[in-house]
Amino acid sequence: MTDFAKKAADRLNSLPPISTTTLKLIDLLSNETYQTTELSALIEADLSLAARCLKTVNAPIFGIKRTISSVPHAVTLLGARAVLDLALQLSVRGTYNQALTGYASSADDLYRHSLYSAIAARICAQRITPNTNPESAYAAALFHDVGKLVLSSFLAEKETEDPENITHFLDYEQQHFGIDHAQISAQIAQKWHLPEDLVQAISFHHQPSQALPAYRRTALAVHLGDMFAMMAGFGTQRDNMQYQMDPMIDEFVVRNRKWELETLPQIMMDIHEEYQTVMAKFNQEEQAQ
Repeated sequence: MTDFAKKAADRLNSLPPISTTTLKLIDLLSNETYQTTELSALIEADLSLAARCLKTVNAPIFGIKRTISSVPHAVTLLGARAVLDLALQLSVRGTYNQALTGYASSADDLYRHSLYSAIAARICAQRITPNTNPESAYAAALFHDVGKLVLSSFLAEKETEDPENITHFLDYEQQHFGIDHAQISAQIAQKWHLPEDLVQAISFHHQPSQALPAYRRTALAVHLGDMFAMMAGFGTQRDNMQYQMDPMIDEFVVRNRKWELETLPQIMMDIHEEYQTVMAKFNQEEQAQ
């Protein structure tokens, strides 16, 4: 094993695991026939998540005039999507809240990029890539760049070189390490026992057309979510916009004048509005703690 491989493996193994409840939630919500009682039972068994659900539904911004003390009632009011959002955000917030010096990225940049990408991927799954599970796209996008936590320190050691001249940042990573952040992210996803559709979408979020056929739509939704996040200014700095749109998009979108002037701006506006809403709720909850 090379010195880099050993250090990368040590760094990968040091990352905190995703919670068992979150994994079970992802599995449950990927099945469209799940029962609300199953969801409530899962939340009740996780004291931290149950408390967060109750706190969220009782926050002033939620607008409920009476106190909600029942977890099943809170879950019903929040809805499955909001519960998954809370679980995933709880799983990654602390892990992601660190500067990525190798990417010239500040603390919180990775979290904001990942959350924006996740929201965008979910909307893309609904509007651009039909027959794609939007919650799978959301979850995969939230974890798609976690490999940057492993590569960042190694990139920082090569900061005397100028990666701005690299036309594709994955090439830069491959050139120096023989592996890129997408591949490492997929390794982490496998270590966390995420479902195969998420692993594939994470691994090929820059080249969705290279994923296995059954998983290409989810990978494309994550690919588009990543792009939309960068276009909106929510990237991880050094590698912003140094990727290219996968030609697979042309299977779903006719990029004509109407698309460029009407459809695309509306999708981007809806993504940004949902992101702002989610962050406003999160910030209010943080201030209330």
